[in-house]
Amino acid sequence: IAYGQATLKSTILINGGAAAALLAFIGNVWNSSLSSATVSGLTNSILLFSAGVLAAAFGTASTYFTQYYYAEGWRKRGIAFHIVTVLLVLLAFGLFGFGAHEAYLGFFDHLDRQ
Repeated sequence: IAYGQATLKSTILINGGAAAALLAFIGNVWNSSLSSATVSGLTNSILLFSAGVLAAAFGTASTYFTQYYYAEGWRKRGIAFHIVTVLLVLLAFGLFGFGAHEAYLGFFDHLDRQ
């Protein structure tokens, strides 16, 4: 259980931290001339990171239902929610990867134009 909780916390931390860092970066360069491709890449990455936080939050809620159903002796429901939790965590990590790729493309476009 402790490993699962640590994994869920880390998915929230990496996605939330990445979104906050990008917002800070965008705030600093907003007045400079950014191409539409750069803005699109950065805003898409923030959307993906935010979706990752949401997926991890749902995963955290899903762990509650998993433990509840196991404690009540409803093994099949517990297994079902266990699978849902794992899929939500994998989704959160995947969204982080796609978000990082989008951010990379946005930064690359910005640096390529200078």
